[in-house]
Amino acid sequence: MGLQTDIYLYESSRAPKPREAKYYYKVTCKGQYRWGVGRLPDGETKHQLVMRTAIAAFQRLVRPAIVTVHTDCGYLATYHKYASQWKQNGWKKANGEPVRNAQLWEQLLKLEAMHTVRYQYHRVMPNEDEV
Repeated sequence: MGLQTDIYLYESSRAPKPREAKYYYKVTCKGQYRWGVGRLPDGETKHQLVMRTAIAAFQRLVRPAIVTVHTDCGYLATYHKYASQWKQNGWKKANGEPVRNAQLWEQLLKLEAMHTVRYQYHRVMPNEDEV
């Protein structure tokens, strides 16, 4: 199997619709790290922003690895476990409704395929000046 690798995901906005959406990620392995920063199109939701951040981080991995993704996005951490089932069902939920962000889920699953991946949710407390 591969080396233990940690991916940390950060986004610039806590609002449902980021105004000036930016993302940040950090990939660490063997005490070394790589990071990336990017901007996303206007009108993206926070969930889309976080998913695109995860996709950008996974694109940096070139060898199979044991990956832990650290995120404060409950959507990504919680629903990731259902993504393979949704794919098998033609990107439909158990109740027959279409899955939101299906193209992003599909892209993320493709990038994760060579790795062993788990998601770790970390609740982030707001700074005093954000309250």
